[in-house]
Order: sequence, then C-alpha cells, then structure tokens
Amino acid sequence: MKKIILVAITAIFMVIPDASAQSGISGLFGKLFGGKSSTQTTENSTVNSITNVLGTLLGNSVTLSEKVFKGTWNYAGTACILESDAALANIGGTVVTTKIEEKLDGYLAKVGVKEGTCKFTFEDNNVCRFQIAGKEITGTYTLNAEEKSVNFVFYNALSMTAHVAYNITSMDIVFNSDKMLALIQNVLGTVAEKGAAMSSQSNGTSSLSTATSTITTINSLLKNYKGMMLGMKLTK
Repeated sequence: MKKIILVAITAIFMVIPDASAQSGISGLFGKLFGGKSSTQTTENSTVNSITNVLGTLLGNSVTLSEKVFKGTWNYAGTACILESDAALANIGGTVVTTKIEEKLDGYLAKVGVKEGTCKFTFEDNNVCRFQIAGKEITGTYTLNAEEKSVNFVFYNALSMTAHVAYNITSMDIVFNSDKMLALIQNVLGTVAEKGAAMSSQSNGTSSLSTATSTITTINSLLKNYKGMMLGMKLTK
C-alpha cells in the first residue's frame, strides 16, 4: 500500500512545479509515514523560542507599578532571556537558554544561592535588601514603571539597569550578562567574606575558593553566548 502511495506522490511532484505546493505535499508525505515535515519542525521551534526574546517577554507582561513591585519576593532560580531576534537566531532559543538556566542554578546552589534561601525586598524608601544564604546585601533602586525597568546601585558604586517582566505572582528581573556577572561576583564575594568572618579560617578559605571557582565557571559558560540577558526569577 505504501509503495502505491509513494508512486502517486512522486507523480504529483513531477507535475506541480510550485514550491509552496510541493511544501504542502511534503508535509502530507511526512504525516502519511509517521514523520514531521521540515516546515512543522521550524514552526514548532519558532513558537517555543520566540517567548525567550526580551521584547516579547516585556510585551506580554502585566502593567508594572510601584505598588506591585514593592514588597518581598522569593528567589525561584536564574532567568535567561535573549536580547533580540538576532540573538535568537545565533543561539538557538528555548533549548539553549533552558540548559544554561539549569547549569547556572546548579553552580549557584553550591554557594547557597538557590530557591528557599534567598529573598529580595523592595521598600518604600527605595532601599532594596537582598537576603542571600543568610547574608544581606543592601542597595537602592529606582523603578521606571512605564519602561518596565529598574536601576539598582550596590556598594555605592555598582550601577546597573534591569528589565522587569511582571506577571502578578511572578517577576523576572534581567540584566545585560556582563552586569549580572559583576553583581554575582560582588554578591558571592560578600557572602564568602562574611562566612569567613563567622567560621574558622579553613572554612573561610574554602568559601572564598568556592565562590571564585563558581564565578570562573559561570564566566566560561557564558563567554560564547552574545546577546543574552541574565537575571532572577522571583515569586510571591
């Protein structure tokens, strides 16, 4: 039976030169033999990947305001977003970004940055408090609700602007990857130093070594990915 269908479809291809028509028949051919056409695969990949582009993420997010932004948020993992369609084409979309999130979560968990151990509080006086692995990092923030962005200043020197995608019970805050790496480096350094001050010298040295190793590993992972934004997934 399949041989008969194959002969018939081959004949149709020979008499229909139009590319779009042949593409449709090719899709039919794939279905008949239990496969997927290249068109289907491409369309599925595009649908899955497009939500990873920053513009789409912000466009689909709920209206942001000072009222909804303020309060305490719980850390739920790292967020990896592509800056543009060009980055989507170069990097590959959902599969790659999901894998990077998983790897980053694993690396950061080794130094106490993980779900259940981190909270982020945004106060009325524009002070932000990041509680990470039992330590607190304090800074200031300025929210631009219309632009869906927020500017942070940490350690009175590190200034960085993030994009905010708010969806009522969850919120993604993402930075340019180099800025995020600078923040991670400062945060891990502070956490390790405070840990050293509260523990024996050997444990303190180990904490600093682990933090340094984690930063080096993350930097090596990300250096080949251009146009990627990194940040935090937060929930209430």
